[in-house]
Amino acid sequence: MNMTFETILTRENEAGDEIEIPVTVECACHRAERGRRDRYGAQEEPDYDAEIEIESVIGIDNGVKYDLTPAETETFEAEAAEYASD
Repeated sequence: MNMTFETILTRENEAGDEIEIPVTVECACHRAERGRRDRYGAQEEPDYDAEIEIESVIGIDNGVKYDLTPAETETFEAEAAEYASD
């Protein structure tokens, strides 16, 4: 399932001040799936965990595409998981 939501990205500007940038986050959400089993219930394919992949983060006001740090990616993935579970 593809999903889009708006949120705030916090970054430091050149002066070292924190600024809040409104952004649109586009992501792909993949639900957990159970792998295929044979007729006796033995596993033939592995189970797949749920996964959220951030595809793009674009500034609402300026149209700039932002690259995320690992910490920002983790934060936005958690936020996307909350939206997906609603």
